[in-house]
Order: sequence, then C-alpha cells, then structure tokens
Amino acid sequence: METYPTPPAADFAELLRAGIAAAKRGDKARARFLLRQAASLSDGSALAWLWLASVAASREEAIGHLEKALGIDPGHERARAWLGKLRATPPAKPRRPWRCPLCLAEGVVEMGQCPTCRSVLTLDDVDLLLRNDKADRDLLRRAIDRLEALSGDDVGHRVHFQLGLAYLNLRRVYEGITRLRVASQLDPGDRKLRAAIDELARRLDQSMALVESTERAAPGGAGKRTVLVVDDSPTVLKLVGMALERQGHAVLVAANPLQALARLDEVTPDLVLLDITMPHMDGFQLCKLIKSNPQTAAVPVVMLSGKDGLFDKVRGRLAGAVDHVAKPFDPAVLVQAVERHCRPA
Repeated sequence: METYPTPPAADFAELLRAGIAAAKRGDKARARFLLRQAASLSDGSALAWLWLASVAASREEAIGHLEKALGIDPGHERARAWLGKLRATPPAKPRRPWRCPLCLAEGVVEMGQCPTCRSVLTLDDVDLLLRNDKADRDLLRRAIDRLEALSGDDVGHRVHFQLGLAYLNLRRVYEGITRLRVASQLDPGDRKLRAAIDELARRLDQSMALVESTERAAPGGAGKRTVLVVDDSPTVLKLVGMALERQGHAVLVAANPLQALARLDEVTPDLVLLDITMPHMDGFQLCKLIKSNPQTAAVPVVMLSGKDGLFDKVRGRLAGAVDHVAKPFDPAVLVQAVERHCRPA
C-alpha cells in the first residue's frame, strides 16, 4: 500500500479536499492514500468512497468502494448505475506470460530472441539468424523432437514454421527451408514468409556455388586421402563432402561422436574434420579420445567451429588439433587445410 505523510492536524474535510485534488491531476496513488485516510475519519461520507472508486487500482476494488458508498447512501443513482455497469463488465483475463515457441521457456514479453535457448525467433533479419552461434543445441534438439512428433498433414503452418526456425538456428539450412516451404504452402497469403524463404534459398545456392568453384579455387591435391567428417549438421556434411570429393578425396561422415568412434574402429583416416559443438560430447573431448588411442593418435584433427575465437583455437591445440577452420567456411580454405595437414601417403 502507498504511504504518504498525512497533513498535520488533518481533518476529514482537508484530507478529502487533498485527495480529490490529487485524483483530478492524475496522481492516483496519492489520491488513494489521502481518500482512505478521509474515509477512515468519516464512516458516514459516501463522497470519499465514490472518489476512491474513481482511482481504484482494479475493477474489484472499485466495486467494493461503490458498495460501501451505497451502504451509506442507498439512493445515490450515479453510484448505483456505475456499480451496475462494472458488474456487467466481465473481469479482464490475466495476461499469459510469453512463451518461447521452441524451448517453451516462459518470459514476461515477446522478444526476437529467446533468453533461454538463445534462438532467433523471427525471419526479419536473415543474416542475424544464419550467424547465430549462441543457440543451445540440446534445447533445440528437444524442441525438434517435440515438434516433429506433432507435424503431419493435419497440423497448421505454425508447427512447420517453428520447425523451420529450430533447424535454421542449428544452421541446418536445407531442412529449415524445407519446413518453411511447407508452412508457406499451408499459409499461401504470407508474403513475408515467402520473401524470407527466397532469401534463404539464395544464400544456400551461394554456398553450393562456392563448393562448385572449389576445384578452380583450390590447388590440386597430392593424391587421394580418406577424411572423416564429424558434424551434426547434414548440410555441413554435404557441403564438406562435395568439396573434398571434387578434389578426389574419399569422405566418411559421422553425425555424432558415437558414430565417429565406431567409424574409427573400422578404418584409420588420413585426417579428421571435427565439429566442436555436438551433443553428449564436444569436439575437444572427442579429439582427446582420438589422440589417446594408439591406432589413431597420429591422425591429424582439424576443428570446425562456429566461432573464430582465440579461446577455441587454444582449446583445440591443447586437445591435440593441428588447425581450426571457422564456419561458415570458404570451401577453398577448407580443402587447403585438409591437403596441408593430411598424413603423408
């Protein structure tokens, strides 16, 4: 409750006058305080309760004040009409807190980026979405599992739109575009969505064009090598595989650390391209395992990272990596790194 100093030696009339003056100038908090003081000094004054109703903080509070005014003056027509109008008005529904459509974390207001899963939640800025390297991959994978279980022919465009956002925040661009296209088919009137899809598709085509030009941009290789690529993004696996295969290298892929370890039990590659951020075990941990195994200890490891930070480079070196390539990568730079570090034939 608001507290204000009571005027010295205040009586009912003075408090009522001061309270009405505060109400008229819009200072409702002070008006409530002064009018309550006035009402407490004169139980027989309907006027104080009427003015209290005019500055009440809620519908229910105003109804209570009007009932007290009518208890003192049952014939007050204005108070009776006002009370009837308030009672006929349904109470306002409490505002539901904002909830992230992907990780379902609750917040106070809707925002463009979730503070919990750190996903970009709009297509307003495609660059911001494609550059987002702060998203919580574990939370997004859970979101995808939940949304995939809901998706189907009988759901609206929203589920497919949310799946598209989740995949894009994981930098799985092809899958993200595919889901957004389904959402657009279900809501063909959304021109903004169609424009965003066109822009994303253009960016994907540019990436594929870079891969196509790798053969011209990169120097010729020194013979066929076997490269194991470990990344949880099918798009990255496809782009890296195309770039290396065009140079004559054999490419093995693994979508997670467990698959990578299984591959390494079957074959010893000439080099490992290893993503840093993966579920259950990060790239640094997997690199240490590779280096601790006598069978694979001599295999060079090049780390793939969404950040071009010194800290990641240092951690990679400490884990045993020989180099670090930042994503999104130039295919020519990637091929050069592979051919520079591959084990001699």
